[in-house]
Amino acid sequence: MAPATALIVMQAQRQEALRSHAHTAGINLWFARDCDEARQALRTHPEICVVLSDVTLPDGNWWCIHKELQERAHHTELIVVLPRRGKDVREILSHGAFAVIAPPFRRAEIVSLISAASRRQARPGQKETECMLA
Repeated sequence: MAPATALIVMQAQRQEALRSHAHTAGINLWFARDCDEARQALRTHPEICVVLSDVTLPDGNWWCIHKELQERAHHTELIVVLPRRGKDVREILSHGAFAVIAPPFRRAEIVSLISAASRRQARPGQKETECMLA
């Protein structure tokens, strides 16, 4: 099975923890700082199967990314990154996010979550239990 390809959408200074954990696990990564860059990356790189997006972005929020993913030709999972664990988790999951995570990020959890989202992306008709890491 080919390694998963993920897009991380957040300001550069916040990307590092996710970048280092995913990169050392052999996950292919693309990066965007806002919704516009994410749209461009998704159009240019159809191999992206998982998107990790900050809950808020300079030009929008996770919902803008979610809508963009719904318009893609193939299913792509969304993992929403919160600054801290909070009450928004259930609401975000109820609107279709695959998972919600918050720091501190642990390598094994990030890799496991991206792998699970990647597998689900390969079988979009099957419903798996959503995950939440904190």
